[in-house]
Amino acid sequence: EDDKVKLPDVLMNTYLTSAGRNGVLLLNVPPNKDGLISESDIKSLQGFKNY
Repeated sequence: EDDKVKLPDVLMNTYLTSAGRNGVLLLNVPPNKDGLISESDIKSLQGFKNY
C-alpha cells in the first residue's frame, strides 16, 4: 500500500503534534506478505530520522 506511506515532513508534523505535546506517536508500519518492511516505508522512516 505504497500510496498510504506518509512523507517525512508529514511524520515530523505528526510527531510535533503528538509526542511533542506529551502524547504517543504510533507509526503503524506493518510488514508485507513476506514479513518484511516495505522499501517505501523504510525510505520514509529514514527521511523522518534525518529530519
